[in-house]
Amino acid sequence: GAAARGAFASKRVRDVPRLGTQRADPAAWTIAEDATVFAATKKMIAQRVGSLCVMRDDKVVGIVTERDYLTKVLHAGKTSATTTVGEIATLDDKLVLACPDDSLQDCIDVMAARSFRHLPVANSDGQVVGLLSLQDIARELAKDRMNRLYSVEDEKTESNMPIHDG
Repeated sequence: GAAARGAFASKRVRDVPRLGTQRADPAAWTIAEDATVFAATKKMIAQRVGSLCVMRDDKVVGIVTERDYLTKVLHAGKTSATTTVGEIATLDDKLVLACPDDSLQDCIDVMAARSFRHLPVANSDGQVVGLLSLQDIARELAKDRMNRLYSVEDEKTESNMPIHDG
């Protein structure tokens, strides 16, 4: 039932703690569309991330990933110093955005259906506020599962029911 699914079923993108940290430092996870791929990969390495939001005039217009670099630059015979982010990124009409009010479950569904590992998050006015990853969602799911486990253990202890280890 609904209770068995736990709090995860009601979790929203805005509930992911890392997005608050990202909002404070957008330069860490965004890059200009006209920047070089070299600059993008350098930033990914420095920030320990696998993708960046691509920006045009302070609006998110795309996403560039490490896979984009591997398939569209390295194995296409191009160089990262002379290729722009805009040449390899997923842009404009192909871009899928999450909103802060979207459920994490809806985000997982979209990510699984489209084989995405990241979703840019934007407010209704198009202002980018973060980059949601599958890892972020997995952490929230794991946290919810641990909370439910502790809750069940507390209930068993309170009702003097035996607790089985296996």
